[in-house]
Amino acid sequence: MDYISMTENTRKNIRLRNISWLHTSSVLLAVILLATSLKYIENIVIDTEHLYQTPFKVSTASLSIQLHIQMIQQMTNDLRYVDDSDKIKILRSKLQQYERQVLSEFRLISKLYLGDRDSISNVEQQLINWLEVIELSFTLTLQQHNNEARLQYVEQQSNEQVIKLQRQIAVITEFTHNKAKVFNDASKANFSHIEKIATLLFLFLLSMQLLLFRLFKRKSIKEKNRVLAALSWSNQLLDSSPDAIIITDHQSNITQVNSSAEKMFGYDKDEFIGLNISELMPQRFVNHQAKVNHFFENSSSRKMGEGRDLFAVKKSGEEFQVEISLNLAELNHNKVAITSIRDVTKQKQIESKVLHQANYDFLTQLPNRLLSFDRLFTAIKHAKRNQAKVAIMFIDLDDFKKANDIFGHKAGDHILISTANRLKSVMRDNDTVGRFGGDEFFILIDNFSSKASLITIADKILEVLKRPLSIGQHTVFVSASIGISIYPDDGDNVEELLVSADLSMYASKKLGKNSFSFFEKSMKDTLNRQSSMEDALKGSLQRNEFHVVYQPKYEMKSNTVVGFEALIRWDNADFIGIGPDDFIPILEQIGLINEVGMFVLDNALKMIKQWRDLTQKPLQVAVNISPVQFTDPLLFQLIQQALTQYDLPGQALEIEITEGVLLEGTKDLKKTLYNMRDADIAIALDDFGTGYASLSYIKDYPINAIKIDRSFVDEINKNKTHTSIVKAVILLAHSLDFHVTAEGIESEEQLDYLKSLQCDIAQGYYLSRPLTADKIIDLLSVYCNSNPC
Repeated sequence: MDYISMTENTRKNIRLRNISWLHTSSVLLAVILLATSLKYIENIVIDTEHLYQTPFKVSTASLSIQLHIQMIQQMTNDLRYVDDSDKIKILRSKLQQYERQVLSEFRLISKLYLGDRDSISNVEQQLINWLEVIELSFTLTLQQHNNEARLQYVEQQSNEQVIKLQRQIAVITEFTHNKAKVFNDASKANFSHIEKIATLLFLFLLSMQLLLFRLFKRKSIKEKNRVLAALSWSNQLLDSSPDAIIITDHQSNITQVNSSAEKMFGYDKDEFIGLNISELMPQRFVNHQAKVNHFFENSSSRKMGEGRDLFAVKKSGEEFQVEISLNLAELNHNKVAITSIRDVTKQKQIESKVLHQANYDFLTQLPNRLLSFDRLFTAIKHAKRNQAKVAIMFIDLDDFKKANDIFGHKAGDHILISTANRLKSVMRDNDTVGRFGGDEFFILIDNFSSKASLITIADKILEVLKRPLSIGQHTVFVSASIGISIYPDDGDNVEELLVSADLSMYASKKLGKNSFSFFEKSMKDTLNRQSSMEDALKGSLQRNEFHVVYQPKYEMKSNTVVGFEALIRWDNADFIGIGPDDFIPILEQIGLINEVGMFVLDNALKMIKQWRDLTQKPLQVAVNISPVQFTDPLLFQLIQQALTQYDLPGQALEIEITEGVLLEGTKDLKKTLYNMRDADIAIALDDFGTGYASLSYIKDYPINAIKIDRSFVDEINKNKTHTSIVKAVILLAHSLDFHVTAEGIESEEQLDYLKSLQCDIAQGYYLSRPLTADKIIDLLSVYCNSNPC
C-alpha cells in the first residue's frame, strides 16, 4: 500500500471517530423528519402542477381557439373575393384544418376545466353551430351570384356567433385565471408549512434542505419559463401571419404589431408603439375620430375600402396599395381594434395587366372588340338620354391577306400597327379607335355635327391610309373600304348598328374598294335576298336546278374549235338571271361547292367524251375549280375517277384556277397541282393580271396556260397601260412555253389585234356565246361538214 492510500484511510478513520452519538441520533431524527417533509413537498409539487400546468393548458387552448376562430372567420370572408376554384379548394382545406384544431383544443378544455360543466356544454354546442354556419357560408360563396342576399345574412349570423363565442371563451379564460390564483394562495400556505418543518431540521441538514430548495427552485423556474413561453405563443402566431397585424386602442394609438408590419412599413416595434394608425395612411384616407368611435360602438368584422383602392404609407413616405380588414376584440377588459393589412401592389399590377389584355388588342394596343362594343353600348345610352346621334365606321383593309401572304406575317403586323397609328392620328382623343381582329378596324364617333363631317372624316381616313408603306426594300400601298352607320337612323342598338356598318362596308368593297358608303335600307334588302338565296340553293342540286353550258374556244391561227369552257347556270323561279358570280360565293359559304363542282366536272367530261368521239379531235374542256374545293384532300382522286369513268386521257381536261387558290400556298395544294400535271391535266391561271403580283406564282406552280382577263381585252387600243400589259403577258407566256387565252373578245378589232400579238386561243361573245350541250352538237356537226373531222 502506498503513501497516498494510507493517508486516505487514516483520514476516514479519524472522521468516523469524530461522529458522536448526538450526531448519529440527529441523523436518525433527520431521516424521520425528512420523510415527513417529503410528503409535504410532494403535496406542494402537486399543487404547483395545478398552479402552472392545468390553468396554463386551459388558457393556452382558449387563446388558440380564439385565434383560430378569428382566422376561420377572416378566411371565410376572403372566400367571397376568390374567383379561382383551385384557390377556393385550398382555402377550404385550410379551413377544415383549423376547424379540427378548434374542436381538438376544446376537447382539452372540456377535460381539464374545473368550472361549471353546463357552460362548457353550451359553448361546445354554439361552437358546433357556428362551424355549421361556416360550412353553409362556404357553400353559398360558391354560388354567390345566385345567393347574394342569403350569403350576407349567413355572414351576419356568423359574425354574431363569433362575438358570442369569443365572449364565452373569454369567461372560461377568466375563470381559469381565478382558479390559478386560488392554487397560488394554497401554494403559499403550503410553503409556510415547509418553513416550519425546515426549522425542526438539524443545522447539519440545512445544506440538504438548501439543496432540495435549489432543486425545487429549478423546477419552479422551468415551469415559469413554460408559462412565459405560452405567453409568447400568441405573439408567434401573430408573427406567422404574412399580413401586417396592428392592434390599436380606442384612440387609434398602436399598442402592438407583428413582424410583418415591421417589414411592410419599415418601422421597428419600438417605433410603432405610440404612433397613431392614421400616420400609416395617406391624409386623404384618414378617418375622423367620430368614425373610429362608431366602429368601437357598432363593430363587426369587415373589409375596408369596398369599391375603391386603398393605400398605405411606409416610413420612407412611399405609398403602396393595400387591402384592410378590421376586427374588434377585448383584451384586459378593454376594447381594441385589430387591423389586418395586406400589400396588394403586385396583385393589383397583375389584375391591371390582365384587365388590359382582356380589353385591348395585343398587337396595336387599340381597344379590342369587347371594349369597343362596351363603349358603343355606353354611347348609345348617353345618346338616348340626350337625344343625340352616334356614328360608327367599319374599316377593312383591301387585299391585306395577299400582302400578308406575299411579304410575310411580320410585314402584315407592321401594316396593322401603322394603320392603327394612322387612324389615331386623324381622330379626336374622345373618339374610340378599335381593332376587331384581322384587318378590321372600328371607329366610334359621338357629338358629330352633321353627315358632312362624317364624310370629311372618312376622306381623311382614306387619304392617310393610302400613303405608301415601306417594308424592307419594298413599298406597299394599302387602301381601305369603309362602312358607316348612324344611331338612331340605321339602328337603335349595338347589334343593328354593327350589322348596318358591316353591310355598308361590303357595299364599298363592291364599289371597287378604297371608298366609303353610308348605310342604306336597300343593303338590308340585299342581305335578306342573299339569305333567301342561301335557302333556295340548299337542295337545288337534288331538284335538278343546275345545268352546264359551254363556251367554245378557238385557235386563232386556224380559226378552229379546240375546246370549251364549262359554265354553270342556275334555274330558279325566284332568282331568274342570277349569274355564277352571285351564287357561287354563297355555295362556298354554305358548304355545297364541292357537290356542285363535281356535278359540273361530271357533266363536262361526259360531254367532251361524246364530242371527241364525234369529231375524232383532241378537244379539251376547261372546268373552274373553286379555292374551297382544293381544301378537299380527295380532289385529285375524284378527278382521276371521273376521267377513268369516261375513258378519257388527262389532256381532255383543263383545270382553271384563280390566284385565290395560289394564295394559300400549302404543301397539299402544290402536291395536288403537281399530281394533275403528272396526269397530263392542263392547269390554267384564270383572270391573269387582276390579282396581286401574279407573276410570282409562275415559278412556284405547274401552270401551263394563262387566261388574260376580259377587263384588259376590253381596253385594248383604248387604254395604253392595259394594251402594254397584254403585250407583256403574251411575250412572257410564250417565253415560258405557256399557251395564252384571251377571254371576253367582243369585236373583230379586238380579235385582229390579239392575232397580231400571236395570242393562241380566243374566247368571247364575238365568236360564240355559251351554248347548251345540244347546241354544241349542232356546232360541231356544221364544223365537221365544212372541215374534215
